[in-house]
Amino acid sequence: MKKNTILAPETDLDARTQCVQANLQMMHAYFDALFTKDMSPMLELFDQDIEWLIVPTGDTIKGKDEIAKLAANHWAASPGRIKTLVNLFANEEYGSLEYRTSGTLTNQADFPSVKFEPTGQKYDFVCCFVFHIRNGKIDRVHEYFDMDTVKRQLGTEDTQHDTESFAQKFKKIYLGDDLDGFMQLVDKDAVWSFMATGEKFSGIDEIRKAGEKAMAGRIHTKDLHMELTNMFAGEEHVCIEYLHRAIMPEHSTITGSPAAGTEIAVPICITMYVKYGKFTTFNEYLDLATLSGVKQHLFSDAKP
Repeated sequence: MKKNTILAPETDLDARTQCVQANLQMMHAYFDALFTKDMSPMLELFDQDIEWLIVPTGDTIKGKDEIAKLAANHWAASPGRIKTLVNLFANEEYGSLEYRTSGTLTNQADFPSVKFEPTGQKYDFVCCFVFHIRNGKIDRVHEYFDMDTVKRQLGTEDTQHDTESFAQKFKKIYLGDDLDGFMQLVDKDAVWSFMATGEKFSGIDEIRKAGEKAMAGRIHTKDLHMELTNMFAGEEHVCIEYLHRAIMPEHSTITGSPAAGTEIAVPICITMYVKYGKFTTFNEYLDLATLSGVKQHLFSDAKP
């Protein structure tokens, strides 16, 4: 008598294999559709009630229509962005996609809780998406990437922290008479305004010449130098107050200055607008009469 051998149904294994292959094809289709002119192929992969969690921000986008709006904004924020596949795999229920994305932020990119202004900076980072698939559609997505990396590359890190860091660097360089270090903090389009006379010095070359003349117009010693009295930073601005103690040189570059050898003590206030670690405006306030006794131009060869 022959015994019947019970074998695992091949149809079940075939069905699982087909399901995995279909999900893999879906992952490839999603990747191929990214950042193209036609968003329809990507949207066709989504369930109408899809939920998308952006892990770094904690935002959850619900529904295909809302995701379409956000995707359109992000794609337009960086036209021509590049994608490079890193890894892709799936089982019967889940899919995972890792890819590197790079480009330039030329328009505003919005998340529900965070907005990135168009800095014109380049970015290049790796992200990971975990997809849940049901009935042949993606119904849940978890998106992972490092927000600090993105902010650092785009120049949109915590601006309060950035300006405070700039202020500390500026204090050390400026009060230390380090002209080369000072110029490293000057934006190429910066404007230095000397409020007492209305003079303006624009760009790297003019500001360096102004700095050289200012340094030549006084002598610092161990006891007579710039003394910080106050400094604070906002999100985009820095204010510094100091008492400028010095000795006037024999050939001063400051019009109407006291006689050579005279000790001076002039309170000065500077405000700066800071962007990407450099100042774009530098407004200097002092009472010129405190220094010279008359309202004159700061530098002897400056034109009205």
